[in-house]
Amino acid sequence: NFTLMGDALQYLIRFQNTGNDTAFVVTIRDTIDVDLNLNSFRLIDASHPVQTQLDVTSRVVTFTFNSI
Repeated sequence: NFTLMGDALQYLIRFQNTGNDTAFVVTIRDTIDVDLNLNSFRLIDASHPVQTQLDVTSRVVTFTFNSI
């Protein structure tokens, strides 16, 4: 889909533990496209407590779910 300049772009990550053991720490990393403004990046919601880090140099965002 196309997003107009100035419109919000929602970024949704879904994950599921399909293994046969408990997940204690889940870390998700992704690189934000250079055409997106990092200053407008906001975490809106999460299903569990999460630590979010955004490295503006590498444009990598890291979501860490502890004790999940």
